[in-house]
Amino acid sequence: MAPANGPVGSGSGAMRYRDIIGFIATNKATTVYNGTIVSDYCYAGTTWIGYDGTKSISAKVSYAKQKGLLGYFAWHVAADNNWELSKQAKQAWGA
Repeated sequence: MAPANGPVGSGSGAMRYRDIIGFIATNKATTVYNGTIVSDYCYAGTTWIGYDGTKSISAKVSYAKQKGLLGYFAWHVAADNNWELSKQAKQAWGA
């Protein structure tokens, strides 16, 4: 457990995936994929960011396909980083 005192950056704390990738590179943040909760997070110092990266997108889309669902939903595709998440979702779906 780590202390927190508010959102990252200004405003609501919502970040685009490309900004998260930038934060990771700039701050040499540690990245972690947690398969139990099927989510990614990163941290540098006292800043922690939870997000869906390529591993969690692949796992979630594969699960939807395995369960016979007719599709999947992604938040704010325009916030992707060079279509990384969209391409991973397409690959996991087998399209």
